[in-house]
Amino acid sequence: LSQISLNIFSLSLSSFLLVLLVQFLFILSLILHAPHNPNRQTRTIIRPINIFAST
Repeated sequence: LSQISLNIFSLSLSSFLLVLLVQFLFILSLILHAPHNPNRQTRTIIRPINIFAST
């Protein structure tokens, strides 16, 4: 039982880290390719973080 729960835990942890990595790369690409209007840039960066935090 403990082995199964450990496998489930490691699987969920790795998927969580994968989602974080994708999120980080997405934000990084937004920073790099965003237009030079700073207000619009920060808004587009903050929005995916809020969506991810709410889930």
